[in-house]
Amino acid sequence: SVTACKVEDADGDVQTTNDQTPVLGWTINLLTDGEISDTQVTDGQGRVSGCYTWTNLGPNHTYSVQEVVPSNWTALSDTIKHFGTAQGGSQYNFTFVNFKNVSVSGHKFNDLNGDGVWDDNEPSLSGWTINLSGAAVASDVTDSNGEYSFTNLGPGTYTLGETQQLGWTQTAPNGGTFSVTTQSGTNVTDKDFGNQGKGSLTVHKLVDRNGDGTFEDSDPSDFNWSIDESGTNAMGSTVTNVPAGLHNINENSVSGYHFVGWYSTGSETNSCANPESTTLPISVNVGPGGTSDYTLCNQRDTGTVVVTKYLDDDADGFMDEGEEVLSDWTMNLSDNGSQVTDISGQATFSPVTTGSYTLSENIEDGWNLSNIYCSNDLPILLDNILLDNLVLNSNNGVNSHTVNVTKDDTVNCYVGNYEDATIIVVKDVVKANGDPLEDESNASFTFNIDEGESFNLKD
Repeated sequence: SVTACKVEDADGDVQTTNDQTPVLGWTINLLTDGEISDTQVTDGQGRVSGCYTWTNLGPNHTYSVQEVVPSNWTALSDTIKHFGTAQGGSQYNFTFVNFKNVSVSGHKFNDLNGDGVWDDNEPSLSGWTINLSGAAVASDVTDSNGEYSFTNLGPGTYTLGETQQLGWTQTAPNGGTFSVTTQSGTNVTDKDFGNQGKGSLTVHKLVDRNGDGTFEDSDPSDFNWSIDESGTNAMGSTVTNVPAGLHNINENSVSGYHFVGWYSTGSETNSCANPESTTLPISVNVGPGGTSDYTLCNQRDTGTVVVTKYLDDDADGFMDEGEEVLSDWTMNLSDNGSQVTDISGQATFSPVTTGSYTLSENIEDGWNLSNIYCSNDLPILLDNILLDNLVLNSNNGVNSHTVNVTKDDTVNCYVGNYEDATIIVVKDVVKANGDPLEDESNASFTFNIDEGESFNLKD
Protein backbone atom coordinates (compact mmCIF):
# COMPACT_ATOMS: atom_id res chain seq x y z
CA SER A 1 0.00 0.00 0.00
CA VAL A 2 0.97 3.60 -0.52
CA THR A 3 -0.18 6.32 1.90
CA ALA A 4 0.19 10.04 1.30
CA CYS A 5 -0.57 12.58 4.02
CA LYS A 6 -0.82 16.35 3.99
CA VAL A 7 -0.06 18.67 6.96
CA GLU A 8 0.10 22.40 7.44
CA ASP A 9 3.12 23.65 9.39
CA ALA A 10 2.14 26.75 11.38
CA ASP A 11 5.59 28.29 11.90
CA GLY A 12 7.10 27.08 8.64
CA ASP A 13 9.78 25.11 10.47
CA VAL A 14 9.60 21.41 9.60
CA GLN A 15 11.85 20.58 12.54
CA THR A 16 9.08 21.45 14.96
CA THR A 17 6.19 19.04 14.41
CA ASN A 18 3.96 19.86 17.32
CA ASP A 19 2.43 22.75 15.32
CA GLN A 20 1.50 20.62 12.30
CA THR A 21 -2.15 19.91 11.54
CA PRO A 22 -3.79 17.68 8.90
CA VAL A 23 -5.08 19.29 5.72
CA LEU A 24 -8.24 17.81 4.25
CA GLY A 25 -9.23 17.97 0.61
CA TRP A 26 -5.68 18.24 -0.73
CA THR A 27 -5.09 16.74 -4.19
CA ILE A 28 -2.60 13.88 -4.34
CA ASN A 29 -1.53 11.98 -7.46
CA LEU A 30 -0.37 8.38 -7.51
CA LEU A 31 2.23 7.69 -10.17
CA THR A 32 2.77 4.11 -11.41
CA ASP A 33 5.88 3.54 -13.40
CA GLY A 34 6.26 7.29 -13.75
CA GLU A 35 2.75 8.04 -14.99
CA ILE A 36 -0.24 9.39 -13.06
CA SER A 37 -2.44 6.40 -12.45
CA ASP A 38 -4.88 7.88 -9.92
CA THR A 39 -5.78 11.19 -8.29
CA GLN A 40 -7.41 11.47 -4.90
CA VAL A 41 -7.84 14.03 -2.13
CA THR A 42 -6.84 13.70 1.46
CA ASP A 43 -9.83 12.64 3.59
CA GLY A 44 -11.40 11.12 0.45
CA GLN A 45 -11.87 7.91 2.45
CA GLY A 46 -13.84 9.66 5.18
CA ARG A 47 -10.86 10.03 7.44
CA VAL A 48 -9.78 13.29 9.16
CA SER A 49 -6.11 12.35 9.27
CA GLY A 50 -5.35 14.31 6.11
CA CYS A 51 -4.19 11.12 4.39
CA TYR A 52 -5.16 8.84 1.52
CA THR A 53 -4.09 5.21 1.12
CA TRP A 54 -3.93 3.17 -2.07
CA THR A 55 -4.18 -0.57 -1.43
CA ASN A 56 -3.93 -3.75 -3.51
CA LEU A 57 -1.15 -2.36 -5.62
CA GLY A 58 0.67 -4.91 -7.71
CA PRO A 59 4.33 -5.71 -7.15
CA ASN A 60 7.14 -5.07 -9.54
CA HIS A 61 6.02 -1.57 -10.34
CA THR A 62 7.56 1.72 -9.31
CA TYR A 63 5.27 3.95 -7.31
CA SER A 64 5.43 7.63 -6.48
CA VAL A 65 3.12 10.19 -4.82
CA GLN A 66 2.87 13.81 -5.92
CA GLU A 67 1.03 16.78 -4.42
CA VAL A 68 -0.61 19.58 -6.33
CA VAL A 69 0.47 22.83 -4.61
CA PRO A 70 -1.88 25.83 -5.06
CA SER A 71 -0.21 29.17 -5.80
CA ASN A 72 -1.00 30.52 -2.36
CA TRP A 73 0.88 27.74 -0.56
CA THR A 74 4.56 27.12 -0.05
CA ALA A 75 5.87 23.53 -0.07
CA LEU A 76 8.19 22.80 2.83
CA SER A 77 8.95 19.27 1.67
CA ASP A 78 9.42 17.53 -1.67
CA THR A 79 6.36 17.81 -3.88
CA ILE A 80 6.97 14.32 -5.29
CA LYS A 81 8.17 11.21 -3.47
CA HIS A 82 9.55 8.19 -5.36
CA PHE A 83 9.31 4.88 -3.52
CA GLY A 84 11.02 2.80 -6.19
CA THR A 85 9.96 -0.76 -7.14
CA ALA A 86 7.33 -2.08 -4.79
CA GLN A 87 7.88 -5.25 -2.89
CA GLY A 88 4.96 -7.46 -2.12
CA GLY A 89 3.40 -6.86 1.31
CA SER A 90 5.28 -3.57 1.83
CA GLN A 91 3.73 -0.30 2.99
CA TYR A 92 4.98 3.04 1.71
CA ASN A 93 4.21 6.35 3.44
CA PHE A 94 5.05 10.01 2.84
CA THR A 95 3.86 13.28 4.41
CA PHE A 96 3.76 16.49 2.43
CA VAL A 97 4.41 19.59 4.58
CA ASN A 98 3.09 22.99 3.44
CA PHE A 99 2.76 26.55 4.62
CA LYS A 100 -0.27 28.63 3.65
CA ASN A 101 1.02 31.96 2.43
CA VAL A 102 -0.12 35.19 4.08
CA SER A 103 -0.37 38.91 3.45
CA VAL A 104 1.07 41.76 5.47
CA SER A 105 -0.71 45.11 5.25
CA GLY A 106 -1.15 48.44 6.95
CA HIS A 107 -1.65 52.14 6.40
CA LYS A 108 0.23 55.40 6.32
CA PHE A 109 -1.36 58.22 8.33
CA ASN A 110 -0.79 61.89 9.04
CA ASP A 111 -0.14 62.05 12.77
CA LEU A 112 -1.35 65.59 13.28
CA ASN A 113 -0.68 65.70 17.01
CA GLY A 114 2.50 63.62 16.86
CA ASP A 115 1.40 61.13 19.53
CA GLY A 116 2.09 58.01 17.47
CA VAL A 117 -1.59 56.98 17.52
CA TRP A 118 -3.89 57.06 14.50
CA ASP A 119 -6.77 59.18 15.78
CA ASP A 120 -10.17 59.42 14.13
CA ASN A 121 -9.55 62.94 12.83
CA GLU A 122 -6.19 62.13 11.26
CA PRO A 123 -6.13 61.49 7.50
CA SER A 124 -4.26 58.81 5.61
CA LEU A 125 -1.30 59.60 3.37
CA SER A 126 -0.93 58.35 -0.18
CA GLY A 127 2.22 58.12 -2.26
CA TRP A 128 4.53 56.83 0.48
CA THR A 129 6.87 53.90 -0.20
CA ILE A 130 6.82 51.02 2.28
CA ASN A 131 9.67 48.53 2.07
CA LEU A 132 9.70 44.80 2.89
CA SER A 133 12.92 42.95 3.59
CA GLY A 134 13.98 39.67 5.12
CA ALA A 135 12.63 36.38 3.75
CA ALA A 136 11.55 38.39 0.70
CA VAL A 137 12.32 41.86 -0.63
CA ALA A 138 9.63 44.10 -2.09
CA SER A 139 8.16 47.59 -1.90
CA ASP A 140 4.70 49.06 -2.25
CA VAL A 141 3.33 52.60 -2.52
CA THR A 142 0.37 53.60 -0.39
CA ASP A 143 -2.83 54.12 -2.36
CA SER A 144 -5.47 56.83 -2.10
CA ASN A 145 -6.59 55.34 1.21
CA GLY A 146 -3.04 55.28 2.52
CA GLU A 147 -2.99 51.47 2.34
CA TYR A 148 -0.14 49.17 1.36
CA SER A 149 -0.06 45.38 1.12
CA PHE A 150 2.42 42.56 0.51
CA THR A 151 0.72 39.32 -0.51
CA ASN A 152 1.56 35.64 -0.89
CA LEU A 153 4.37 35.72 1.64
CA GLY A 154 5.84 32.46 2.79
CA PRO A 155 7.30 31.54 6.16
CA GLY A 156 9.98 33.66 7.74
CA THR A 157 10.71 36.93 9.49
CA TYR A 158 10.19 40.21 7.65
CA THR A 159 11.07 43.80 8.37
CA LEU A 160 8.75 46.62 7.33
CA GLY A 161 10.10 50.14 6.95
CA GLU A 162 9.29 53.33 5.10
CA THR A 163 11.16 55.67 2.79
CA GLN A 164 11.38 59.03 4.57
CA GLN A 165 10.20 62.24 2.93
CA LEU A 166 11.55 65.74 3.49
CA GLY A 167 9.66 67.78 6.06
CA TRP A 168 8.17 64.82 7.91
CA THR A 169 9.08 63.17 11.19
CA GLN A 170 8.15 59.55 11.79
CA THR A 171 6.06 58.99 14.92
CA ALA A 172 5.01 55.33 14.55
CA PRO A 173 6.06 52.66 15.07
CA ASN A 174 8.57 53.11 17.86
CA GLY A 175 11.97 52.48 16.40
CA GLY A 176 10.73 53.17 12.88
CA THR A 177 10.19 49.55 11.69
CA PHE A 178 7.98 46.53 12.25
CA SER A 179 9.33 42.99 12.60
CA VAL A 180 6.87 40.32 11.49
CA THR A 181 7.26 36.53 11.79
CA THR A 182 4.58 34.89 9.70
CA GLN A 183 2.25 32.13 10.82
CA SER A 184 0.66 29.87 8.25
CA GLY A 185 -2.69 31.12 7.02
CA THR A 186 -2.73 34.13 9.38
CA ASN A 187 -2.72 37.47 7.59
CA VAL A 188 -0.95 40.34 9.33
CA THR A 189 -2.80 43.68 9.37
CA ASP A 190 -2.66 47.13 10.93
CA LYS A 191 1.05 47.64 10.60
CA ASP A 192 0.49 51.38 10.41
CA PHE A 193 3.16 54.00 9.89
CA GLY A 194 2.59 57.48 11.30
CA ASN A 195 4.36 60.66 10.32
CA GLN A 196 3.96 64.24 11.40
CA GLY A 197 4.78 66.96 8.95
CA LYS A 198 7.05 69.69 10.26
CA GLY A 199 7.72 73.21 9.06
CA SER A 200 9.19 76.43 10.43
CA LEU A 201 7.85 79.84 11.38
CA THR A 202 9.76 83.14 11.55
CA VAL A 203 8.36 86.41 12.87
CA HIS A 204 9.97 89.85 12.57
CA LYS A 205 8.98 93.12 14.23
CA LEU A 206 8.98 96.68 12.90
CA VAL A 207 8.17 99.49 15.33
CA ASP A 208 7.27 103.15 14.88
CA ARG A 209 8.50 104.48 18.20
CA ASN A 210 7.46 108.09 17.84
CA GLY A 211 4.29 107.77 15.79
CA ASP A 212 5.68 109.54 12.73
CA GLY A 213 4.97 106.66 10.35
CA THR A 214 8.57 105.43 10.11
CA PHE A 215 8.84 101.75 11.08
CA GLU A 216 12.22 100.35 12.08
CA ASP A 217 13.48 97.07 13.51
CA SER A 218 15.80 98.65 16.05
CA ASP A 219 15.73 96.88 19.41
CA PRO A 220 12.35 95.11 19.35
CA SER A 221 13.31 93.24 22.52
CA ASP A 222 10.25 94.43 24.43
CA PHE A 223 8.05 92.48 22.01
CA ASN A 224 7.75 88.69 21.63
CA TRP A 225 5.52 86.25 19.78
CA SER A 226 3.86 82.92 20.40
CA ILE A 227 2.39 79.96 18.53
CA ASP A 228 -1.09 78.86 19.60
CA GLU A 229 -0.80 81.00 22.76
CA SER A 230 2.11 78.87 23.94
CA GLY A 231 5.73 79.80 24.51
CA THR A 232 7.62 83.06 24.20
CA ASN A 233 9.79 83.70 21.17
CA ALA A 234 12.00 86.70 20.50
CA MET A 235 11.16 88.82 17.50
CA GLY A 236 13.34 87.86 14.55
CA SER A 237 13.63 84.26 15.72
CA THR A 238 12.70 81.08 13.84
CA VAL A 239 10.83 78.18 15.41
CA THR A 240 11.52 74.86 13.68
CA ASN A 241 9.73 71.51 13.85
CA VAL A 242 6.32 73.15 13.89
CA PRO A 243 3.72 70.43 13.24
CA ALA A 244 2.07 70.73 9.85
CA GLY A 245 -1.44 72.15 9.97
CA LEU A 246 -3.23 75.29 11.10
CA HIS A 247 -1.61 77.42 13.79
CA ASN A 248 -2.20 80.89 15.23
CA ILE A 249 0.57 83.46 15.59
CA ASN A 250 0.07 86.16 18.21
CA GLU A 251 2.18 88.71 20.08
CA ASN A 252 2.39 90.13 23.56
CA SER A 253 0.90 93.52 24.36
CA VAL A 254 3.37 96.29 25.17
CA SER A 255 2.07 99.30 27.07
CA GLY A 256 2.09 102.48 25.03
CA TYR A 257 1.99 100.70 21.65
CA HIS A 258 -0.75 99.41 19.42
CA PHE A 259 -0.76 96.80 16.68
CA VAL A 260 -0.94 98.22 13.15
CA GLY A 261 -0.91 95.11 10.96
CA TRP A 262 1.14 92.27 9.49
CA TYR A 263 2.38 91.13 6.11
CA SER A 264 4.43 88.32 4.61
CA THR A 265 8.09 89.21 4.88
CA GLY A 266 9.56 90.03 1.50
CA SER A 267 6.23 91.00 0.00
CA GLU A 268 6.56 93.36 -2.96
CA THR A 269 3.12 94.87 -2.42
CA ASN A 270 2.62 94.96 1.33
CA SER A 271 4.29 96.86 4.16
CA CYS A 272 3.48 98.34 7.55
CA ALA A 273 1.80 101.19 5.70
CA ASN A 274 -0.15 98.70 3.57
CA PRO A 275 -0.45 95.49 5.60
CA GLU A 276 -2.14 92.29 4.51
CA SER A 277 -4.30 92.43 7.64
CA THR A 278 -4.75 94.63 10.67
CA THR A 279 -5.94 91.91 13.04
CA LEU A 280 -4.35 89.17 15.11
CA PRO A 281 -3.87 86.27 15.40
CA ILE A 282 -2.39 85.25 12.06
CA SER A 283 -3.83 81.92 10.96
CA VAL A 284 -1.02 79.95 9.30
CA ASN A 285 -1.29 76.63 7.47
CA VAL A 286 2.16 75.12 7.99
CA GLY A 287 3.11 72.61 5.30
CA PRO A 288 5.56 69.72 5.70
CA GLY A 289 9.01 71.12 5.05
CA GLY A 290 7.53 74.56 4.50
CA THR A 291 8.76 77.88 5.86
CA SER A 292 6.55 80.86 6.68
CA ASP A 293 7.89 84.32 7.50
CA TYR A 294 5.83 87.25 8.73
CA THR A 295 6.46 90.83 9.81
CA LEU A 296 4.37 92.41 12.56
CA CYS A 297 4.05 96.19 12.82
CA ASN A 298 3.45 98.27 15.95
CA GLN A 299 3.21 101.98 16.51
CA ARG A 300 3.64 104.16 19.53
CA ASP A 301 0.37 105.44 20.97
CA THR A 302 0.04 109.13 20.24
CA GLY A 303 -2.23 112.08 20.70
CA THR A 304 -2.32 115.73 19.70
CA VAL A 305 -1.79 118.90 21.70
CA VAL A 306 -3.37 122.07 20.31
CA VAL A 307 -2.32 125.29 22.05
CA THR A 308 -4.39 128.45 21.67
CA LYS A 309 -2.72 131.73 22.56
CA TYR A 310 -5.11 134.52 23.54
CA LEU A 311 -5.09 138.07 24.88
CA ASP A 312 -6.54 137.85 28.36
CA ASP A 313 -8.03 141.33 28.46
CA ASP A 314 -9.47 141.00 31.94
CA ALA A 315 -6.52 138.90 33.21
CA ASP A 316 -8.93 136.39 34.74
CA GLY A 317 -6.98 133.36 33.48
CA PHE A 318 -9.77 132.18 31.23
CA MET A 319 -10.38 132.68 27.53
CA ASP A 320 -13.62 134.63 27.46
CA GLU A 321 -15.82 135.09 24.47
CA GLY A 322 -14.56 137.95 22.37
CA GLU A 323 -10.99 137.86 23.60
CA GLU A 324 -8.70 137.90 20.58
CA VAL A 325 -6.07 135.34 19.69
CA LEU A 326 -2.38 136.08 19.37
CA SER A 327 -0.16 134.92 16.52
CA ASP A 328 3.62 134.61 16.31
CA TRP A 329 4.08 133.44 19.88
CA THR A 330 6.42 130.52 20.54
CA MET A 331 4.95 127.55 22.46
CA ASN A 332 7.19 124.85 23.87
CA LEU A 333 6.28 121.22 24.65
CA SER A 334 9.00 119.19 26.32
CA ASP A 335 10.52 116.46 24.09
CA ASN A 336 8.46 117.78 21.19
CA GLY A 337 10.17 121.05 20.31
CA SER A 338 8.55 124.42 19.70
CA GLN A 339 5.75 125.70 17.50
CA VAL A 340 4.74 129.26 16.65
CA THR A 341 1.09 130.24 16.81
CA ASP A 342 -0.51 130.89 13.46
CA ILE A 343 -3.03 133.57 12.48
CA SER A 344 -5.72 131.61 14.35
CA GLY A 345 -3.59 131.82 17.48
CA GLN A 346 -2.92 128.06 17.46
CA ALA A 347 0.19 125.91 17.62
CA THR A 348 -0.26 122.19 17.04
CA PHE A 349 2.02 119.41 18.31
CA SER A 350 1.35 116.11 16.54
CA PRO A 351 2.01 113.28 16.87
CA VAL A 352 2.82 113.39 20.57
CA THR A 353 3.55 110.02 22.17
CA THR A 354 1.42 109.26 25.20
CA GLY A 355 2.73 110.50 28.52
CA SER A 356 3.19 113.68 30.55
CA TYR A 357 4.85 116.76 29.13
CA THR A 358 5.59 120.34 30.16
CA LEU A 359 3.96 123.13 28.17
CA SER A 360 5.48 126.59 28.33
CA GLU A 361 5.79 129.76 26.30
CA ASN A 362 8.42 132.32 25.45
CA ILE A 363 7.06 135.40 27.20
CA GLU A 364 7.66 138.59 25.32
CA ASP A 365 8.67 141.86 26.95
CA GLY A 366 5.81 143.88 28.34
CA TRP A 367 3.54 140.86 28.73
CA ASN A 368 2.44 138.80 31.70
CA LEU A 369 1.17 135.23 31.85
CA SER A 370 -2.27 134.98 33.35
CA ASN A 371 -2.75 131.22 33.14
CA ILE A 372 -2.12 127.96 31.24
CA TYR A 373 -4.88 125.38 31.38
CA CYS A 374 -5.93 122.36 29.32
CA SER A 375 -9.15 120.59 28.43
CA ASN A 376 -8.31 117.49 30.46
CA ASP A 377 -7.29 119.37 33.63
CA LEU A 378 -9.08 118.83 36.93
CA PRO A 379 -11.18 120.38 38.22
CA ILE A 380 -13.17 120.34 34.98
CA LEU A 381 -14.45 123.49 33.34
CA LEU A 382 -18.19 123.60 33.86
CA ASP A 383 -20.45 125.79 31.77
CA ASN A 384 -17.46 127.88 30.67
CA ILE A 385 -16.76 128.80 34.27
CA LEU A 386 -13.20 128.26 35.46
CA LEU A 387 -12.99 127.81 39.20
CA ASP A 388 -10.90 130.46 40.92
CA ASN A 389 -8.63 127.97 42.59
CA LEU A 390 -7.70 126.52 39.17
CA VAL A 391 -6.80 129.99 37.91
CA LEU A 392 -4.84 130.84 40.99
CA ASN A 393 -3.11 127.50 41.45
CA SER A 394 -2.43 126.40 37.91
CA ASN A 395 0.85 128.21 37.53
CA ASN A 396 1.77 130.00 40.74
CA GLY A 397 3.95 132.34 38.75
CA VAL A 398 5.70 129.50 36.89
CA ASN A 399 5.69 129.66 33.10
CA SER A 400 4.78 126.01 32.57
CA HIS A 401 1.97 123.51 32.83
CA THR A 402 1.85 119.69 32.84
CA VAL A 403 -0.03 118.18 29.90
CA ASN A 404 -1.19 114.55 29.98
CA VAL A 405 -1.53 112.98 26.54
CA THR A 406 -3.52 109.76 26.02
CA LYS A 407 -3.96 107.56 22.95
CA ASP A 408 -5.84 109.16 20.05
CA ASP A 409 -6.82 112.10 22.23
CA THR A 410 -6.62 115.78 21.29
CA VAL A 411 -5.73 117.97 24.26
CA ASN A 412 -6.68 121.61 23.86
CA CYS A 413 -4.60 123.98 25.95
CA TYR A 414 -4.99 127.71 26.40
CA VAL A 415 -2.28 130.20 27.25
CA GLY A 416 -3.46 133.64 28.33
CA ASN A 417 -1.37 136.80 28.51
CA TYR A 418 -2.01 140.44 29.17
CA GLU A 419 0.16 143.50 28.55
CA ASP A 420 1.72 145.74 31.18
CA ALA A 421 -0.32 149.00 31.59
CA THR A 422 0.28 152.44 33.13
CA ILE A 423 -2.42 154.28 35.08
CA ILE A 424 -1.94 158.03 35.49
CA VAL A 425 -4.01 159.70 38.21
CA VAL A 426 -4.24 163.51 38.23
CA LYS A 427 -5.89 165.15 41.24
CA ASP A 428 -7.16 168.72 40.98
CA VAL A 429 -7.57 170.46 44.33
CA VAL A 430 -9.67 173.64 44.57
CA LYS A 431 -11.01 175.84 47.32
CA ALA A 432 -14.56 175.69 48.50
CA ASN A 433 -15.48 178.56 46.22
CA GLY A 434 -13.93 176.79 43.26
CA ASP A 435 -10.79 178.85 43.02
CA PRO A 436 -7.51 176.98 42.51
CA LEU A 437 -5.50 176.18 45.61
CA GLU A 438 -2.37 178.30 45.63
CA ASP A 439 -0.22 175.70 47.41
CA GLU A 440 -1.05 172.01 46.87
CA SER A 441 2.07 170.70 48.54
CA ASN A 442 0.29 169.96 51.75
CA ALA A 443 -2.62 168.18 50.07
CA SER A 444 -2.54 164.41 50.73
CA PHE A 445 -4.79 161.86 48.99
CA THR A 446 -4.63 158.02 48.94
CA PHE A 447 -5.75 155.81 46.04
CA ASN A 448 -6.00 152.05 45.29
CA ILE A 449 -6.74 149.88 42.26
CA ASP A 450 -9.45 147.25 42.55
CA GLU A 451 -9.29 147.69 46.31
CA GLY A 452 -5.76 146.40 46.22
CA GLU A 453 -2.55 148.07 47.40
CA SER A 454 -2.93 151.78 48.31
CA PHE A 455 -0.61 154.48 47.14
CA ASN A 456 -0.28 158.22 47.83
CA LEU A 457 -0.90 160.70 45.07
CA LYS A 458 2.63 161.93 45.41
CA ASP A 459 3.80 158.37 44.53
